[in-house]
Amino acid sequence: MIYDKIENIGRYDLLSPVKEFDFSNYEKGKFGISGDEFFGIGLEYDTRNEADCLWEAHRSYLDVHCILEGEELVHITDITNTTVTKEYDAAGDYALFNGTKEHAIHLKKGMFLVLYPNEVHQTAVVTESVSSVKKIVFKIKVA
Repeated sequence: MIYDKIENIGRYDLLSPVKEFDFSNYEKGKFGISGDEFFGIGLEYDTRNEADCLWEAHRSYLDVHCILEGEELVHITDITNTTVTKEYDAAGDYALFNGTKEHAIHLKKGMFLVLYPNEVHQTAVVTESVSSVKKIVFKIKVA
């Protein structure tokens, strides 16, 4: 996991494709940048109660969550501390889990979070009050 301000993204060599992205080119839904190696997903939603949020993990891509508006909690745990509720879907690059948070990251506007394949995560969790979130999840191929 890496957690930092978007303005510092250039410090991380692995994230150089994100550094080059012009955030004013935000678009909702999946959008291509560099084929299957690097793409983005523009998301907009209201945060929800923890019980209404899914635990997920990926195998082939890093997730780079960049918050453009709003705030959310992201719960994280290692995959060894979970049980699978939906087997891995290779086409969608995800599996679903039951888990218990080991870490809670408070993501706010201007922040980013990198999640690796072993880091099962639960996003869109409400903070003190419901927030409308606008973010881009960049996908960087690792496998």
